[in-house]
Amino acid sequence: MKIKLIAVDLDGTLLNDKQEISYETKEALQKASRSGIKIVPCSGRPFPGIKEYLDQLDLQDPNQYAVAFNGALVLNAQGNAVVEELLSYQDFQFFEKIAQQLKANFHVEVRDKFITLNHFVNYYLSRESWLTRMPIEVCELKDIAKDL
Repeated sequence: MKIKLIAVDLDGTLLNDKQEISYETKEALQKASRSGIKIVPCSGRPFPGIKEYLDQLDLQDPNQYAVAFNGALVLNAQGNAVVEELLSYQDFQFFEKIAQQLKANFHVEVRDKFITLNHFVNYYLSRESWLTRMPIEVCELKDIAKDL
Protein backbone atom coordinates (compact mmCIF):
# COMPACT_ATOMS: atom_id res chain seq x y z
CA MET A 1 0.00 0.00 0.00
CA LYS A 2 1.39 3.36 -1.05
CA ILE A 3 1.20 6.26 1.41
CA LYS A 4 -0.69 9.17 -0.17
CA LEU A 5 -1.14 11.55 2.74
CA ILE A 6 0.42 12.37 6.11
CA ALA A 7 -1.85 14.34 8.44
CA VAL A 8 0.05 15.73 11.40
CA ASP A 9 -1.02 17.74 14.44
CA LEU A 10 1.03 20.84 15.22
CA ASP A 11 1.17 21.45 18.96
CA GLY A 12 2.87 18.66 20.89
CA THR A 13 3.45 16.59 17.74
CA LEU A 14 5.05 18.40 14.78
CA LEU A 15 6.29 21.32 16.87
CA ASN A 16 8.75 21.09 19.72
CA ASP A 17 8.54 23.07 22.99
CA LYS A 18 9.96 26.12 21.21
CA GLN A 19 7.16 26.02 18.60
CA GLU A 20 9.66 24.90 15.95
CA ILE A 21 9.85 22.02 13.48
CA SER A 22 13.08 20.10 14.05
CA TYR A 23 15.54 19.92 11.18
CA GLU A 24 15.13 16.14 10.89
CA THR A 25 11.33 16.33 10.80
CA LYS A 26 11.41 19.13 8.24
CA GLU A 27 13.76 17.15 6.00
CA ALA A 28 11.62 13.99 6.26
CA LEU A 29 8.36 15.81 5.48
CA GLN A 30 9.88 17.72 2.56
CA LYS A 31 11.26 14.46 1.16
CA ALA A 32 7.81 12.85 1.48
CA SER A 33 6.22 15.87 -0.23
CA ARG A 34 8.71 15.74 -3.12
CA SER A 35 7.80 12.07 -3.61
CA GLY A 36 4.13 12.99 -4.06
CA ILE A 37 2.80 12.45 -0.54
CA LYS A 38 0.45 15.20 0.65
CA ILE A 39 1.49 16.70 4.00
CA VAL A 40 -1.56 18.10 5.83
CA PRO A 41 -0.99 20.07 9.04
CA CYS A 42 -3.99 19.73 11.37
CA SER A 43 -4.65 21.96 14.34
CA GLY A 44 -7.12 23.67 16.58
CA ARG A 45 -5.37 26.84 15.46
CA PRO A 46 -6.83 29.17 12.87
CA PHE A 47 -5.15 29.32 9.47
CA PRO A 48 -2.75 32.21 10.25
CA GLY A 49 -1.28 30.05 13.02
CA ILE A 50 -0.71 27.20 10.55
CA LYS A 51 0.40 29.15 7.47
CA GLU A 52 3.92 29.86 8.66
CA TYR A 53 4.56 26.12 9.05
CA LEU A 54 3.24 25.44 5.54
CA ASP A 55 5.76 28.04 4.36
CA GLN A 56 8.60 26.51 6.41
CA LEU A 57 7.86 23.11 4.86
CA ASP A 58 7.64 24.69 1.39
CA LEU A 59 4.02 23.58 0.99
CA GLN A 60 2.51 26.55 -0.89
CA ASP A 61 0.99 24.64 -3.82
CA PRO A 62 -2.75 25.36 -4.34
CA ASN A 63 -3.34 21.60 -4.03
CA GLN A 64 -1.77 21.59 -0.57
CA TYR A 65 -4.21 21.65 2.36
CA ALA A 66 -4.42 22.37 6.06
CA VAL A 67 -7.09 21.53 8.64
CA ALA A 68 -7.81 24.44 11.00
CA PHE A 69 -10.16 25.21 13.89
CA ASN A 70 -10.19 21.56 15.07
CA GLY A 71 -11.58 20.44 11.72
CA ALA A 72 -14.19 23.16 11.26
CA LEU A 73 -12.26 24.59 8.33
CA VAL A 74 -10.19 22.91 5.61
CA LEU A 75 -8.23 25.30 3.41
CA ASN A 76 -5.73 25.16 0.62
CA ALA A 77 -2.30 26.72 1.12
CA GLN A 78 -3.56 30.07 -0.19
CA GLY A 79 -6.22 30.21 2.54
CA ASN A 80 -9.22 29.40 0.35
CA ALA A 81 -11.85 27.30 2.13
CA VAL A 82 -12.58 23.81 0.83
CA VAL A 83 -14.82 22.74 3.74
CA GLU A 84 -16.47 25.04 6.31
CA GLU A 85 -18.53 24.15 9.39
CA LEU A 86 -18.49 27.41 11.33
CA LEU A 87 -20.55 28.76 14.21
CA SER A 88 -23.34 31.25 13.59
CA TYR A 89 -24.15 34.48 15.39
CA GLN A 90 -26.95 32.62 17.21
CA ASP A 91 -24.41 30.03 18.36
CA PHE A 92 -22.21 32.85 19.67
CA GLN A 93 -25.12 34.37 21.58
CA PHE A 94 -25.94 30.99 23.11
CA PHE A 95 -22.38 30.39 24.31
CA GLU A 96 -21.93 33.98 25.49
CA LYS A 97 -25.03 33.60 27.67
CA ILE A 98 -23.59 30.46 29.24
CA ALA A 99 -20.24 32.23 29.80
CA GLN A 100 -22.04 35.08 31.58
CA GLN A 101 -23.89 32.62 33.82
CA LEU A 102 -20.61 30.93 34.70
CA LYS A 103 -18.76 34.25 35.02
CA ALA A 104 -16.23 32.91 32.51
CA ASN A 105 -14.18 34.74 29.94
CA PHE A 106 -15.35 33.89 26.44
CA HIS A 107 -13.97 34.60 23.01
CA VAL A 108 -14.31 33.29 19.48
CA GLU A 109 -11.83 32.90 16.69
CA VAL A 110 -12.85 34.00 13.24
CA ARG A 111 -10.63 33.63 10.20
CA ASP A 112 -8.25 36.46 10.99
CA LYS A 113 -8.77 37.58 14.61
CA PHE A 114 -10.10 36.81 18.06
CA ILE A 115 -13.30 38.51 19.17
CA THR A 116 -14.26 39.02 22.79
CA LEU A 117 -16.76 41.09 24.72
CA ASN A 118 -14.45 41.13 27.74
CA HIS A 119 -12.30 44.22 28.19
CA PHE A 120 -10.06 42.15 30.44
CA VAL A 121 -7.94 40.01 28.12
CA ASN A 122 -6.76 37.02 30.13
CA TYR A 123 -3.47 35.15 29.85
CA TYR A 124 -4.96 32.31 27.80
CA LEU A 125 -6.32 34.62 25.10
CA SER A 126 -3.08 36.63 25.03
CA ARG A 127 -1.08 33.42 24.55
CA GLU A 128 -3.41 32.14 21.83
CA SER A 129 -3.13 35.48 20.04
CA TRP A 130 0.65 35.20 20.11
CA LEU A 131 0.69 31.54 19.00
CA THR A 132 -1.68 32.11 16.11
CA ARG A 133 -0.33 35.50 15.08
CA MET A 134 -3.86 36.94 15.21
CA PRO A 135 -5.02 40.20 16.81
CA ILE A 136 -7.66 40.49 19.53
CA GLU A 137 -10.69 42.69 18.96
CA VAL A 138 -12.84 43.75 21.92
CA CYS A 139 -16.31 44.74 20.77
CA GLU A 140 -19.99 44.92 21.65
CA LEU A 141 -22.36 42.00 21.11
CA LYS A 142 -24.26 43.81 18.35
CA ASP A 143 -21.02 44.29 16.36
CA ILE A 144 -20.09 40.61 16.24
CA ALA A 145 -22.72 39.51 13.69
CA LYS A 146 -20.71 40.99 10.80
CA ASP A 147 -17.74 38.69 11.56
CA LEU A 148 -19.60 35.39 11.98
